[in-house]
Amino acid sequence: MPNFCSNIITIRGEESQRIAIGKTVQDAYDNDTLEFRSFECDVSDYGNSHHIFLQTAWVPPMAYLESLSKEYPELTLTVSYWEGGMAFCGFRTLKAGVELQHQEYDLGCDKDSMKQLREVEAEHGTDAVRGWEEVDEDDCQCSKCEGEEE
Repeated sequence: MPNFCSNIITIRGEESQRIAIGKTVQDAYDNDTLEFRSFECDVSDYGNSHHIFLQTAWVPPMAYLESLSKEYPELTLTVSYWEGGMAFCGFRTLKAGVELQHQEYDLGCDKDSMKQLREVEAEHGTDAVRGWEEVDEDDCQCSKCEGEEE
């Protein structure tokens, strides 16, 4: 069974194009034709942006996002992702297939993960990544926290 990678793709640009890309992704998910393994797909309209939530296996679907970005060159796509099993998170912004920003963080433990995710959200204005709220930072079992005295 894979580790799940939670991804939120924020789409900015002209509304009809945002709707089209959301439909493209949702249809591919519904018809099981995505180029990667996805366990959940939810497309939401937030007024001036659309968000697509994807739960993927192990890593964010970067190659797929590059392809979508080239197909819809007038839109700006930002993926925010978090993979708790291998302890990494980050974000990447693309427009017309060109990377505008990319930052990835290695996370050491649940406490570090929570802190880092909050910093990423504050710095980059993302919605954070769905799934982080499931991490119980007070019940971390990593070797670093196991050695801490109460």
